[in-house]
Amino acid sequence: MDEGYTCSRCGAPLNVTPETIVSVCEYCGYPSIISGIVSPEDIYILSSLPRSSVEKAFWEVVESDFDLRRIRKDIVIHDIYGVYIPVWISKVHLRGRVSYYYYRHENKSRRRIYKVVSVSRRILVPLLARKQVTLLGAKEALNKIHEKILKKYSKKLVEVSRENWRKIKLEVLNTEYDKKIASERIREDALDILRERFKSKGTIDGFDVKVIGADDPKLYLIPLWQVYYRYKDAIYSMFFAGWDLGLLVKTEPVITLRRVLYLIGALAAIATAPALTLLIFKSEEVELGYFFLPLMAVGAAYTLSELIIRDMRVER
Repeated sequence: MDEGYTCSRCGAPLNVTPETIVSVCEYCGYPSIISGIVSPEDIYILSSLPRSSVEKAFWEVVESDFDLRRIRKDIVIHDIYGVYIPVWISKVHLRGRVSYYYYRHENKSRRRIYKVVSVSRRILVPLLARKQVTLLGAKEALNKIHEKILKKYSKKLVEVSRENWRKIKLEVLNTEYDKKIASERIREDALDILRERFKSKGTIDGFDVKVIGADDPKLYLIPLWQVYYRYKDAIYSMFFAGWDLGLLVKTEPVITLRRVLYLIGALAAIATAPALTLLIFKSEEVELGYFFLPLMAVGAAYTLSELIIRDMRVER
């Protein structure tokens, strides 16, 4: 903590590091600009639900989960921890053309289908305002953000009263990108987001899209809750979106029943691979794509065999 920085609203000392752009007072919630290009009027917060609601949401997930409800009596909450993650968000206008192709199976043939799409759209682009965020759940929280959520749950941080801040207060992670850097990064990310959307449709063979405009980015504090829970001698975790407590991602133990299911699946895949190979070579007419089926069966057997020996799995 640097004692030279104090809150301009209540005078409390601020926690500041060399990379801090904005410091939010832990006592009254008022944002102070330490460096860079940021305006307090451009900082918004998605109010978080309280810790008690997070604990309730955790047990609801346990009861509804195929694996966890079978070991519920042995699960103990170790800790519940909440933070606000700083995220720059802007709308970016993209325009251009994208060409891609995919394959369509018709009877016993395969036909390549070409598409050329004219693009003119505005997309919402979030950018973590930190150089390094290793916290599991952060990326999942950003993927869940859309305009309706921002409109419903967010408000300007400068309008949050001290009394309200006490109810929604969580630790605020440092903001390390100012508006200028965020604007540049968001424009680059917008093109990457659009490219990934077209990749899900097929193989891109032409991408001529440009950014023709972008709104000024706003800084949002996004609440993220993590529940650490203990099962036997290991610690696992669940991550929840703080504004509505939707489950984002969780780690959980691999129970005996699931190991048995993995084993059955692996044995079935091992048995299927040679049977498919024999069937292909006995057939008079075989499409080239069918030769990949035995390889897929072998790959499935390998993946399931690997899962059998794991002690933890991640579920989104």
